[in-house]
Formats: sequence, C-alpha cells, structure tokens
Amino acid sequence: MRLVPRFSLRTAAVLITLLCLVVAMFAIWHRSAVDQQRAVAAIEAAGGWVKIEESTGYPWLRERLGPHYFDRVTFASVPGEFHWIRRLPQLREVELTGAFADADAGKLVQNRHIERVAVRVAQFGGQGLETLCRIKTLRAIEISGANLGSRDLVCLQRLPRLQSFSLAHAGLDDSTLQVLGSLPALEHLRLQGCLMDGTGFARLAKPTSFTRLKKLDLNSTSLTRAGLRAVAENTRLEQLNLSRTAISDEWLVELAAAESLSHLDLSSTLVTNAGIPHVLALSKLTFLNIAGTRITLSAISGDAKLPRLTGLGVNFHQLDSELAVDQFFQVHPAANLLVREQRLGIDRNSWSQVGNRSRAIALSMIQNHQQMFASYREMQLQLEGQNAQE
Repeated sequence: MRLVPRFSLRTAAVLITLLCLVVAMFAIWHRSAVDQQRAVAAIEAAGGWVKIEESTGYPWLRERLGPHYFDRVTFASVPGEFHWIRRLPQLREVELTGAFADADAGKLVQNRHIERVAVRVAQFGGQGLETLCRIKTLRAIEISGANLGSRDLVCLQRLPRLQSFSLAHAGLDDSTLQVLGSLPALEHLRLQGCLMDGTGFARLAKPTSFTRLKKLDLNSTSLTRAGLRAVAENTRLEQLNLSRTAISDEWLVELAAAESLSHLDLSSTLVTNAGIPHVLALSKLTFLNIAGTRITLSAISGDAKLPRLTGLGVNFHQLDSELAVDQFFQVHPAANLLVREQRLGIDRNSWSQVGNRSRAIALSMIQNHQQMFASYREMQLQLEGQNAQE
C-alpha cells in the first residue's frame, strides 16, 4: 500500500507563505532589473553613459536570465531624463550635466548609496546644494560654474562623511573658508578659479580648522604671499596645486614650513631657476610639476636633489640639453620625466630632445594636476610597450 504524506493545515499554511515570499522576492528582483535596464537605455539615449559592475557569481543563472539581473550600475553621467536616477538603487557616483537645475536635485535623495556627485551646470544654485546635503552618504561633491555664495555652503556641515569638495569658477571670496574649515572629515579641497585674495587662508593655520586636509588645489586663484604663508603652516598638507597663481621665486621661501608636502604643482607660474633651492629643500617631494615655468631641467640636475622624487612634469622647451636629461636621471634614478605636449598626440620627432627615451613620457592635453598624478605610471607602461614593439 502506497503511503500518502499528510500535512497539517499549519504546515500547509507555512509552506504556502514561504512560496508566496519567494515569488514576491523574485517579482521585486525582476522589477528592479527591468527598471535598471530601462534607466540605462534612457540615459544612453539622452547622450549619457554608465559604468556597470559585473557580477561573477551564478554564471548558469546569468546565462538563462540575462546579465541585467545581476549587474549593478555604479556610475552614471546624466545629461537629461534625471528621473531615471531613481531606478538605479546601487548608484554610487553620478555626474549631472545638461539642463540639470535645483529642482532636479530631489531625484537623487532616494538613492541610499550615492557617495560622489559632480554637477557641471551653471543653473545649479544654493537650493540645489541644500537638497544634495540631505544625502548623508556623500563623501565627495564636485561643482563647476554654479551660482553659489558663501552662505549656500553652510549646509555642507550636515555631511559628516564629506572628504572631498571641489568648487571651480564660482563667484566665492575668502569668507568661504570659514565654512569649509569646520568640515570634520574634509581631506581634499579644490577651489580652482574662485575669487579669493588670500586673506581667508589664515584660517588654515589654526589648529581647529581643516584638521584632516591633505590635498589643496588653488589653481587660478588670487593667492597672495601672506596667504601662501598661512597655507604652508598647515603641516598636514601633502599635495598642493599653485598652478596659474601669482607665485614667484621670492614667495617659495614660505613653503619651508610645509614639511609633509609630497606633491607640488608650480606649472604656468613665473617661478624661475632662482627659486629652485627653496623647492629642493622639500625633501619629501615625490612629484613636482614645473611645466610652463621658466625653470630648466639643468636647475634640478645639479648636486642638490629630491631624494624621493618619482615624477617631474615639464614642457619640451624646458629640456635645455640632452646632457641635462642624462644628469637628471643620474641624480634621480627612480624618477620618471613627464613631458607635456601642447598639441594632441605624441610627436615622435621630439624624442631626440628627451635623450633618455625609455624614461620619458609624452603627456598630451593634460587638463589638471590630478590627471597628471594618476596618469604618469600608466602612460610609462604604454610607452614601454611601444618601445618593445619597435
């Protein structure tokens, strides 16, 4: 006689409940995957693009159900159709361009994983920043060309995790630093092209201001010598960009207090060979950018040296002789010479000026010092590959 399994009503109810839960979870998963797929299609159709983090697990399920059920969109550059951002729940970084305005900022608040926001539109203002500050997970904010005032930045104090703040070409003065100096986690501050005369940088020297600041970008600001002195007194600074400022040879003596500096950008300034002794006194420098200055390679190839130097950024006209190039590598054997071209592409006819070809890298159309810091090792490997093929 065949035995028929018996279930109590309670057991049957539990099994049915579990089955319903599984079906409901799959339905939610399916809906989320479809929404993400539609959002990506809409963003790309509007001229944007995304980065997808592919899952390596469950390959047999990926084959049968499709990759969009498992892959996660972690970055999106969105020029329009901003409401689709809500359909990307795993988004960690977002770049907003096009017609993005203050009213659209609320469409980001529901995303609980966003850590970095870059806004590159002139229509963005204080109301939009106020809304963005409701995203408590933010670690980095980058804003270019926005209409902001110093009072608009007060809301940043509600972001305890904010580590990086970049503000380019905004009509802000030195009073901005009073707000930014109180941000407890701020490590990287970029104020490129802002309207500052330098008086506000005195706050940098106070022990209660910018307590974790390591990277400071003052590119194209109206920095004064007194301001540079105050900046240098922040002994925690490791990277400093003074490109396109009024800094001169006499000012460089103020950097003596910056004992922790490892990266220094003096590009496109009036500094000459006469100021180099002050730079060589910074013994912890690993990267120095002198492209577009009146400094020649010979000035850094003498008896004095930077013992930890791994990268030097120059233009071709600063390579005053092949002998200077050879001497540079003798004095700094671990360094890479980063040669920046003013035009697109690598001019192979110029390699004879470099002298030591295996140690020289041509950097084309470099837009900022962060790109140069990150790119020189990668571009060296590319050049070595080209040399091997030849």
